[in-house]
Amino acid sequence: NVHTRVNHHMSLQNDSLLYGQWLAPDARIYRDFYIFNWTNPSELHKGMVPELQEVGPYRYREYRNKTVTGVSEDGCYVVYTQHKVFVFDREATSSHLSEDDVIHTLNLP
Repeated sequence: NVHTRVNHHMSLQNDSLLYGQWLAPDARIYRDFYIFNWTNPSELHKGMVPELQEVGPYRYREYRNKTVTGVSEDGCYVVYTQHKVFVFDREATSSHLSEDDVIHTLNLP
């Protein structure tokens, strides 16, 4: 019946359609990072106020995958670890920015 087929395809079992996409989704996920660069760090000892300039966005593509570490006896719960990897996207990052940029930041509590 339809209910049984839907449950089979939507369950997290090794042979279901959903399982592969759940383990390693092929959705494209991007993260943009903006950073405040401290432009006058050498003047701090003179009592100058820190000058900050926002730089970005630095764009990274995020890749996710899961590793199953256990399944409950009744099969209702899955224990897993999720791994995320970020890869710099040179083409989608502002042209004047690079992954090798030197950024000075304030270390405040």
